[in-house]
Amino acid sequence: MATPKKYEHIDFKPPKSVAEAAAKGLEYRREASPSNRGGLTPEQASKEGIGSGVQRAVNLKNRDTISPETIRQMHGFFSRHEKNKGVAAENKGEPWNDKGHVAWLLWGGDPGQQWVEKIMAQMEKADEKKTADADGNYMSVKAIQALHDHARMLMDHITEGVELPDWVESKITRANSDLSDVFEHFQHKPREAALRKRVIRLARTNPALRPHLLPLLQKGGS
Repeated sequence: MATPKKYEHIDFKPPKSVAEAAAKGLEYRREASPSNRGGLTPEQASKEGIGSGVQRAVNLKNRDTISPETIRQMHGFFSRHEKNKGVAAENKGEPWNDKGHVAWLLWGGDPGQQWVEKIMAQMEKADEKKTADADGNYMSVKAIQALHDHARMLMDHITEGVELPDWVESKITRANSDLSDVFEHFQHKPREAALRKRVIRLARTNPALRPHLLPLLQKGGS
């Protein structure tokens, strides 16, 4: 699965320390007695409907790129199982027989927890930026709609021959100049054709706006 564009700047490749912890977990699991093997195989995990510690360790040991969804799963694992990461007193001489400790290592151990916290923070920051961008775009659309509505109302009051105060003339000239700059900006975007179609459609359906929109179209075509 491809990494979402908003996360493309994040390095999802496990660091060497995480790979080493996972490798240690796999080594301990092989040494443990059958009844004390920490972590679930893919088959066992599938039956439980949860992630496989063994598969996770293999991916981490190989330093495979981890998906954002897996990072979230790892974050959940570390949150739930931190209390079991230490080696129990009865297993001090044989840490490979401590299921909780082995499972912790399979998911990357302490280095894995620290790495996942870092990646989660970067993902959350990217999510916040994406939300801010979306909100900003929403506000821009609302502002354009307000401009449209105000222009229609002004056309009912301003007709040829009507004298306007200097400050009104100045405001209208400035607004037209600012909108022209914005339009010029979008002339260089891939969506140029679609934007022009929208302006043309707006001009066709709103006769009152034509005197303001047509000069913009002529400028864009020059």
